[in-house]
Amino acid sequence: MHITHRIQNDICIVSISGKITAGEELKVRTYIFGLMHIHKNKTVVIDFEKISEMNSIGIEAIMLVHKRFQQQRTKLAACQLNRHISRIFEITRLDRMIPVFHTQECALASLS
Repeated sequence: MHITHRIQNDICIVSISGKITAGEELKVRTYIFGLMHIHKNKTVVIDFEKISEMNSIGIEAIMLVHKRFQQQRTKLAACQLNRHISRIFEITRLDRMIPVFHTQECALASLS
C-alpha cells in the first residue's frame, strides 16, 4: 500500500493505493492522524480511486478516523469510490456518516 497527500484550498487530500486490510490499516490511521498534527487542516478528503480491496479491518480504520475527526471538529469526506468500495460504504452506512463525492473536483468545490 502507498499513501500520499496534498493540500489544495486548505483541504488535505489523501490518496491511498492498494489494499486496506489487516496490517495496512494501522499505516492508514497513523498517516492520517499524523497529518492532522502537521497541517491542522479542518477538512480531509480520502481518495479511494486506487484502493483495490477493503475488508472489515479497513472499514474499522475508516470509522476510527471518522470518530477522531468528529471529536476534533474536522470534516472527513471520501471521493472516487469504485463499485466494491461504494457497496461497502452502503452496507456499513459509512455513506451516511461521511460525505461521498464522485471526483476530487466535486469534493473540493463542495467543501471549499
